[in-house]
Amino acid sequence: MKNKGKPTSSFRVRPRSSDLLAKLRSQIVQGRIKPGDRMPTRAELIRKMDSCHTTVQAAFNQLIKDGFVETRGSSGSFVSDSPPHLNNVALVVASSVSHSLHSLHSAALLQAAEIVGEQRQLRISPYEVPVKLADMSQPNDMRRLLDDIAHHRVGGVVLATGWEVVSNTPIVSDPNIQRVVFSAKSSFGCPSVWADVNSFARVAVQHLLDQGRQRIAHLYVDAAHKESYEQIGQQLRSIGNEVRDTWIQFVPSSESTPLRAASRIVQLWFDLDGDKRPDAIVVHDDHLVEHVLAGLLRSDVRMPRDVEVVSLANFPSPRLTGLPITRIGFDMVHVLGTCMDLIEQQRSADANTDVAAFNSCTAIPPVFESELATAFNANATHEVAPVFAG
Repeated sequence: MKNKGKPTSSFRVRPRSSDLLAKLRSQIVQGRIKPGDRMPTRAELIRKMDSCHTTVQAAFNQLIKDGFVETRGSSGSFVSDSPPHLNNVALVVASSVSHSLHSLHSAALLQAAEIVGEQRQLRISPYEVPVKLADMSQPNDMRRLLDDIAHHRVGGVVLATGWEVVSNTPIVSDPNIQRVVFSAKSSFGCPSVWADVNSFARVAVQHLLDQGRQRIAHLYVDAAHKESYEQIGQQLRSIGNEVRDTWIQFVPSSESTPLRAASRIVQLWFDLDGDKRPDAIVVHDDHLVEHVLAGLLRSDVRMPRDVEVVSLANFPSPRLTGLPITRIGFDMVHVLGTCMDLIEQQRSADANTDVAAFNSCTAIPPVFESELATAFNANATHEVAPVFAG
């Protein structure tokens, strides 16, 4: 009974395939086996690791599946020229279940990801996460993203949303991950990129003033703006827009069908007489455009004779109508390209680089649709049936 419960001196524990997989993957990620290098043969690993063929083959199969290793016939197995820890970027977008008012922005980002990925030979993959912790019970990609980070299948993360949800997770703390966040200020100790929406208002108003429009109305979604009516009025007047309080309206995001309120607001504007009705509308959220146009059609208003419409847009995105509107917004190809540059700068920095050097904030200016020259034809027209208010 002397050795009860204890292994004898001749007992040896062979490594599991998961242990061998972790060791080989670590050597690739740390650069000890570089892209294009030949991997140790199965026979070498069996001998050195005191393992068996089944264990070694299982580890290789997973490395191949994850994109770390590729086989080249009789020449053997080699580290991929584009392993995932150097080539895969996670694009974190809002889940449609969590917040429908992010859907057009997310759609433009996903189209831009395909363009930028092809241009730079990267794999930019979307992961949908909730905007708020309260929505975590809804279907989302959070677990998949955490798993891909843990197994080095992702080397960079672009956080377009979900800051509340990802806080205190490896998504923002893993030292092997380079990050960029969409925010007006640097967060999580990484660079930030943001769409300069304040400049959008200035550019839109100046365009309309140049067209001779004087009575410019503005339509917002309340969830996106924390300023009061008075603050927004002051901002608009500071850029030359003599706006009346009744021409600043917020569509309530709390309604079950909030966007349809935009149609009703527009109809009320054009029920007014003479110079009390606006001669131009700035739409500050692209989700509202369809409903604004529906309201104008119901009001029997002619465009652009009676009213000119300028809308915020996220490019690349198709026009949803053939009606004459001016779209000014943000080129997501430019935005994501800037994010990729910032990720590469972090990756290329040496160990002595001060982390504060990456706490930068890059503002992306708005552009007119006509100024864009991207791989996507942003001027394509797709007719859709207008949605009218009930």
